[in-house]
Amino acid sequence: MEEVHLNFSPLIMTASLASSLVADFVSKDFFGISPVFHFTNSGPIPLKQYVHLIICR
Repeated sequence: MEEVHLNFSPLIMTASLASSLVADFVSKDFFGISPVFHFTNSGPIPLKQYVHLIICR
């Protein structure tokens, strides 16, 4: 916030803190605590597919 406003006043800090708390409350209360993306462990990647990882990078 300091880089955006060039000075960091108590008003800006209070607004940032309040918006962070409200965002945290909304995300936990409405969406739950479970992760959004569920990844399963598929095991190690075969050596033949490492080329695909390098291309995707």
